[in-house]
Amino acid sequence: MLYSSLALAHVSVGCIALLTYWTAALAKKGGQLHLRAGRIYLLAMLGIIVTGLPLTIFRALKGEVIFPVFLGYLLIITGTACWTAWTAIKAKRNRAAFADRRFRAIAWLNVLAGAGVLWLGVSINNGIILVAFSFVGIVGGISSLLFARSLKADPRWWLRQHTGAMIGNGIATHIAFLSIGLPRLSPTGNSDLIQNVAWLAPLVAASIAYVWIKMKYLRAASPLHERVG
Repeated sequence: MLYSSLALAHVSVGCIALLTYWTAALAKKGGQLHLRAGRIYLLAMLGIIVTGLPLTIFRALKGEVIFPVFLGYLLIITGTACWTAWTAIKAKRNRAAFADRRFRAIAWLNVLAGAGVLWLGVSINNGIILVAFSFVGIVGGISSLLFARSLKADPRWWLRQHTGAMIGNGIATHIAFLSIGLPRLSPTGNSDLIQNVAWLAPLVAASIAYVWIKMKYLRAASPLHERVG
């Protein structure tokens, strides 16, 4: 009963997250709608993390290993993305306060968690999803550590951090939606192919989107997002 209630709450806040993610994404950047939708989205993601943790523990107590480990890892990288997206805006005029000891500790946590998932993925059959997602934590954590050590002057560092984190959040949001909804829409049901598409397609799409956003907005001297926060 408790598990079912948590699962229902998890799905419900997931629907709110999906709606507000696209509301913020399509709204004028820095406008009131963007800001309000973004805040609601991050609160919804917090709800996903809060409800996802006991769901992970329940599955682990049942004797499962792979799913709880992977779900716990997803909670780590998703929580990191939410925290980064929020603090990058709040500390955009104080890079040192943003890249503090907590920032570096979280970065190391992502690297180590990603390395553990990578090891698990190569140790089992059909571990392509685990292997692919392990690099999110590894690459993201290493990038954060390099950012913390960099002395390069970049007045829009906060925009890069915020944008990258929100794209990461988008991956988590759409994976959750597709992994639940897509199998129900497919005549083949919950097949390995459908699951791989549901998990990997958002990762590929987000990577392409980030490259496009970086080339269009983050490289040139553009006033985009200067009003955010």
